[in-house]
Amino acid sequence: VVSQEFAGLDGREREAAFWPVFNPVPKYDLVYMTCCLLLTPEEFVLTDSRTHKASNTDDWAEAHSG
Repeated sequence: VVSQEFAGLDGREREAAFWPVFNPVPKYDLVYMTCCLLLTPEEFVLTDSRTHKASNTDDWAEAHSG
């Protein structure tokens, strides 16, 4: 999910803003959602410019954790 709304928010704050959108979705449908990246447009440009490998999301998370 790419949104300017995530600017200045840490991971927990982003999740707190994002997950209420899925309240109406049945839990048995949510089990198929195994990964959700919550990025600002600027962060997306950084990740999109790389070669997409499975480890890229881990690299991004390490660089932006804290």
